[in-house]
Formats: sequence, structure tokens, C-alpha cells
Amino acid sequence: MKAAETLYQLGRLKRAGVPFTECEIPELWNRTKNGTYAVLATRLLRSNTDLNKTSLWLEIQRAVRREIRASSAAGPRVGEKCRAGVPLPAGCAPAPAGAGTKQGTLALSRRDLP
Repeated sequence: MKAAETLYQLGRLKRAGVPFTECEIPELWNRTKNGTYAVLATRLLRSNTDLNKTSLWLEIQRAVRREIRASSAAGPRVGEKCRAGVPLPAGCAPAPAGAGTKQGTLALSRRDLP
């Protein structure tokens, strides 16, 4: 699963018509690394708009380590689901018009950021 697809499926893109779904980072990490990075980037950029590319990437790496470590300490979570009670789909959600193209991906990724 790619980063833009994950943002779309989890309702992180404005005006995409997909409901916002909050998922645990360890579950998302097991499904898609790039999707996890994208979700964490949107969280971090909402809370701190002063991050440059280098510091954003360092903060994302720290957040992944922190979340995965906390999950490992709590033990395995068999059958863990998203907070909305719905597991992430195995395949991709229907792609909006323009998805799969460079222009479509850029347009989709810009919708979630201020």
C-alpha cells in the first residue's frame, strides 16, 4: 500500500468523502511502512509547522520507534482492529479520478496539509 492510498483509505484527505479512521501505529506499520510514515508526517505537521524536511524525518523515525516499542512492551495484539471497529482493507480502496498519476498523487497529498 502506498502512502497516498493509506491517507485516502484512512480519511486523511480533505473532500475525498472517506470517513476519518484512527488506527494504531503498530497495526499500520505491519501493513504499510510508507503509509505509517505519511500518517505520522501529517500528525507532526499539524502540531508543529516549523519542522523542516530533515527534522520532520527525524521526528517520524522517533515516533515509529516509540510506538513500536510501546506496542512490543504491551505484548502481541492478535486481531487488533482500527478504533472505528473496522479492519483496514486488504486491497486498495477505489481510487479517485487521477490517482496513479504523478499529478493525481500530488493533488491528493496536498489536500490533507494546511
